Amino acid sequence: MSLFKYLIAGGIGFGVAKLFGNNSKNTSGSKNTYGVFVRSDDFDKNDLQFYSFEDAQKMYNKIVKSKKIKYKDIIEYDQAERKLFDQWESEGNIGKEGYPKLTDVSPIQKVVLYINDDDIFEYGV
Repeated sequence: MSLFKYLIAGGIGFGVAKLFGNNSKNTSGSKNTYGVFVRSDDFDKNDLQFYSFEDAQKMYNKIVKSKKIKYKDIIEYDQAERKLFDQWESEGNIGKEGYPKLTDVSPIQKVVLYINDDDIFEYGV
């Protein structure tokens, strides 16, 4: 029976290692995508992308702990939102009514940490 426990533990460890792979580096051969999906009251839905699982997990933990998302974090890690921000900034609209400021913060409704579109952790308010 004791050997059976070690085989189970080894299998679980191997599975976790395969799932997370070499997540501390974004090598050219790496096909993993690491991200945090956030739905908030004021900023709608955003998909934050990261080069490592550790960075994605730090952001996830930060958002879950505060139960808020900063617009500054969104435009730093969400390329689609960054393009919108740059356009609005060039038009002189940032800070005007209906347009977000870098300092804006919004309560979250849901946040999901994922690897390759597979949910790892999910937190909903």
